[in-house]
Amino acid sequence: MFTFYNKLLIRQLRQASMRLFCVAVAVACAVTFSITLLGDRLEQLFNSQAKEVIAADLVLQSTTDLSDEQKGIIKTFSLSHAKTLTFQTMANASANGNEDFLLSSVKAVSNGYPLLGELQVSNQLYGELHAIQEVPARGEVWVEDRVLNELGLELNQSVNVGENAFKITKVLVYEPDRGNSFYSFTPRIM
Repeated sequence: MFTFYNKLLIRQLRQASMRLFCVAVAVACAVTFSITLLGDRLEQLFNSQAKEVIAADLVLQSTTDLSDEQKGIIKTFSLSHAKTLTFQTMANASANGNEDFLLSSVKAVSNGYPLLGELQVSNQLYGELHAIQEVPARGEVWVEDRVLNELGLELNQSVNVGENAFKITKVLVYEPDRGNSFYSFTPRIM
């Protein structure tokens, strides 16, 4: 019985249509394997870069401070964390004689920011970039070049945010978690 099926299989394989069918099945398997492999590679790439897009492994967004329970969890597991506060406001350079106002996105950050990725800053407008793992000192801000250009400011001058004046010490070029939202259209003050 087994020999009968072997003879039948050999006879079928000799026909051109069956050989074409076998080639088509082999090509389909190869294409399926290639697409699956490509999909896996893309998923790995997206996952590896997703953490830098949010500058952390996890982001908690809230309109209030962390609860005592959340703070306890952070302390218990010795988790790295940083706080940020982002809001829109008008900035001006009235201390320098310029009465122009500029709608800006202000981001206050705590020490340890960013948890993943790095900030890129420059010590002069359109100067050489360097990565940095610190945040502005108290009373200082880092601003994007648009703030300097539109308000006619230079480094080491002051910019007013609300009722407070802050010394501009660096040009902020890149933040890892700066997303593409409405707020990203306004120049950043950190």
